[in-house]
Amino acid sequence: MASPTARTALVLEGSVSIAAVVGGLLLVVAGARYGLSSPTGIGPGTFPAAAGVLMTLSGVLQLPGLARQRAELGAVAVGPATVHAKLRGSGTDDDAAAVVGAEDVLPDRQGLIRVVVVVVSTLAAAVLLNSLGFIIVVGLYLAVVLKVVGHRTWLRSALVGFLVAFVIGEGFSRLLDVALPQSPFPFLQQFGI
Repeated sequence: MASPTARTALVLEGSVSIAAVVGGLLLVVAGARYGLSSPTGIGPGTFPAAAGVLMTLSGVLQLPGLARQRAELGAVAVGPATVHAKLRGSGTDDDAAAVVGAEDVLPDRQGLIRVVVVVVSTLAAAVLLNSLGFIIVVGLYLAVVLKVVGHRTWLRSALVGFLVAFVIGEGFSRLLDVALPQSPFPFLQQFGI
């Protein structure tokens, strides 16, 4: 019998996969509502719809592996020693059916902090996008993610974040003719931010 933490890890992974499928389908519907084409070419709903298709596909492709892991969890009990022996390559053929325990799958404290920061940053970006503008919000979002997840300096994270946000913003507005939220600050508006 598998440990309760291994089962919890499997339930969490399954929940994320199902959320990806549901969220992806919602993105496809939202993209279709915006319109997939326009008189000038690609419509404003094309990118969300494409992202939704990819998100749904990734969630669906994850489900068979999770079902297989669930079946293996019921058959094999795994301890840390077995997992480490298998990872080092010194395990026996009996270890071939071993499933990695949750203590090796779930993130440590720093990993959980990174996950929370990314989730909170994503929610904050979604809330602030229309009021602060695309380039400011996406630049700050990318800077925070690069700092926390990528362990870069604040200066490097901010430079890369705002550069990428500016390039993406210009690509959407100039190449795809998609109007993105602008900054409410007149000083920044004169630069197209």
